[in-house]
Amino acid sequence: MFNKYLLTLLLIPLLYLPSNASHLMGNDLRIVCVNNCTTRVELRLYRDCTGSNFISPTPVQFTPTSGCGQPISLTGWSVQLTTEVTPICPTVPTNCTTPGATFNGVQEFYWEREYDMCNLVGCTYDISYSTCCRNTIITSGAANNSIYFENSYTVGATCNNSPEFLNTPLFYACAGQLAAINMGAFDADGDSLTYALASCYNNNSTSPVTYAAGYSPTAPFGPSWNVTLHPTTGVMTMDPQPGNIMVGVVCVETNEYRNGQLIGTSVRDIQVSTIACPSQNVPIVSAPYNLSPGGTVVNNNTVSFCSGSNVCFDINIVEPDSAMGQSATIWWDQSWAGATFTEVGNPSNTDTLSGTYINGRFCLPNPAPGNYAVVFSLRDNSCPVFSYVDFVYNIQITATASNFVTASSTTIDTCGSDTVTLDASALSGTYAWSNGMTTPSIDVYQPGTYTVTVTSGTGCGGVDSVEVLPTAIPQITGQVSTPSPGLLAFSPVYLVWHDPSTQSLFALDTVTTDANGNYAFCKFPEDTLYVKAAPQLPTYPNFLPTYSDTAVFWNNAEAWLKGGAPHVVDFEVRSGTNPGGPGFIGGLISQGANKTSGVGDPVPDVTVFIREQSSGDYYGYTTTDNDGYFSFSNLPLGQYEIAVDDPGVDEDNVPSLNLTSQAPSVDSLDFRLHSTYLELFVPTSVISAAGVVAVQIMPNPSNESAYMLLELPAEMPVSVEIWDVQGKQLEQVLRETVGTGRHLYALPELGAGIYFVKANVGGEMIVRRMVRK
Repeated sequence: MFNKYLLTLLLIPLLYLPSNASHLMGNDLRIVCVNNCTTRVELRLYRDCTGSNFISPTPVQFTPTSGCGQPISLTGWSVQLTTEVTPICPTVPTNCTTPGATFNGVQEFYWEREYDMCNLVGCTYDISYSTCCRNTIITSGAANNSIYFENSYTVGATCNNSPEFLNTPLFYACAGQLAAINMGAFDADGDSLTYALASCYNNNSTSPVTYAAGYSPTAPFGPSWNVTLHPTTGVMTMDPQPGNIMVGVVCVETNEYRNGQLIGTSVRDIQVSTIACPSQNVPIVSAPYNLSPGGTVVNNNTVSFCSGSNVCFDINIVEPDSAMGQSATIWWDQSWAGATFTEVGNPSNTDTLSGTYINGRFCLPNPAPGNYAVVFSLRDNSCPVFSYVDFVYNIQITATASNFVTASSTTIDTCGSDTVTLDASALSGTYAWSNGMTTPSIDVYQPGTYTVTVTSGTGCGGVDSVEVLPTAIPQITGQVSTPSPGLLAFSPVYLVWHDPSTQSLFALDTVTTDANGNYAFCKFPEDTLYVKAAPQLPTYPNFLPTYSDTAVFWNNAEAWLKGGAPHVVDFEVRSGTNPGGPGFIGGLISQGANKTSGVGDPVPDVTVFIREQSSGDYYGYTTTDNDGYFSFSNLPLGQYEIAVDDPGVDEDNVPSLNLTSQAPSVDSLDFRLHSTYLELFVPTSVISAAGVVAVQIMPNPSNESAYMLLELPAEMPVSVEIWDVQGKQLEQVLRETVGTGRHLYALPELGAGIYFVKANVGGEMIVRRMVRK
């Protein structure tokens, strides 16, 4: 924490002095823009209440630049306004109102006058004022001198107000204690202000006051005092040496900048006196602590952050005289838009905090690189003399580095084998690229924006991005749409090649459409190609895999030849809506005759479509699994056709099935895929004079016990075996003569998979597919 030996800031604004005929203690002169033609001059003088009580304004002088005339006076000086501004407890009497009181007291005198400056745009004036006399008791060498001050003011095309000093321009310091006061300047136009110590003058701008030996404008209180003035906040700090009771004058010059150009200068003249103060303790101010992530405490009143984040820190104030009923109040100058000062633990208490122990948090949201200063004012309620502290916290924001990545190229051939090298090694530290790499340089093979974050152990690191643009022209591009107004976004598109020697289809390349349904294929080796979009389930449940000329089947699709590239292939996917119902169709597709694979082998990964027979409307599609199995559920009752997308296979003359209320579900169907057609294979059933043999697996599929229901019209020999999909016999369930009627047999427990129950009934084979989960 700070203590009174490091930075205990105390303002003791009272004075006990002998009576003086000379009486002036300070002044302010401000220029106010009433409108584009009218300017008001505001004059304030400060009087020691034990001195002469006669003060009247002398004329204000306007000294123009070459070629500029004098402004025209519109009014006389206003009636004098007098206000006591002695900053002590209001119950303590002063000589301003009670002659003979212990405290002299200070009065502020105010006048104003308006001028017409409408035709003086572009003119710069030194506006000056001079009167007599300064206090006799001044010990720095200016006793009984006159007061002269001047402000520089430029008449602009738009309004310009000179800065306004919100605090009274005089204060008193306790001998032996650091003291500080904020000049409190405010610019209504938002212009930038800077502060500097300047010379005080006697009669004119060429007559400085008489400085005693060892005194000067930058050492206004002699060689034994240390006086500093913060250049951007205007907080002046002094160190009155113990036992060095003195009275001096100090002048503060405030420069006003707009768009980097100096447009005005204001000077305030202040009398400062040291006095012996009552015994009391000053509130203790801490250094900043509990900084937001990335912050560093540089010293007791300075913090440092990297740009790109919010800046927060805590401070606390301790009132050491709380046992005597004293408390403190702190507030800030609200100089930064969006910043907040709140009580820790009670964020609804803002800007002004009070108590014997105050814990506040200051936050500045995401400031740009630069140096910031926030001024806090602290006051206790000791009486008759109260402590008044102004102190500054400096905030240093260091920019994170940018534009440090070099690239071997900013374009890449997306259809070739180009590589672009991105190098961030110009900034040392640890590296995190947006593609997951952590090396100083990376090689990229695709277009896109690549961002690297460099974390430095000694600095602020940096963030930089490089955009690598595509240059190649793809050989096939296009856009996929849907029947209802819309685009097929984020779904696969296949570049398909037909191998005539094996009558097979192969996907040479797969891309995904973007948000607008666009796709592109670059280079490919084959001559005869097809483009096929596959809407992703369940995002697009009502659309079918479709070739580029809106064909569902390969046999009807249009080929694209490499020699004619580039092609633009826009197309629309077909719809297939299942309105829902109780029906179910499932079956196994195996290899038929005249195919290159073995007869009876399962056919995986073949696309199977189901359509309503009379209308030809598609209800959906699926793909066979590794065992060749497929199924369709939630079908309305009716007549259906099953077709497959396979080169050379007839998609018109296909197997049909009828779902009725008596038979809404059929499963374990056996389809044979031949080279030119799809066959629904129906094994010969055993039919006797008494009726039909029935073999049923239930439940099917199952994840618990399964049973076989056998119904015979007459007594006959029966053998039942279980085989796997590789054609291996697993179990012998039954081998005996079975009588007429219905019989229920438990099937053996098997692992998850697909099995075949083969029942030889009276010399005829009946096969049922069984699925265990």
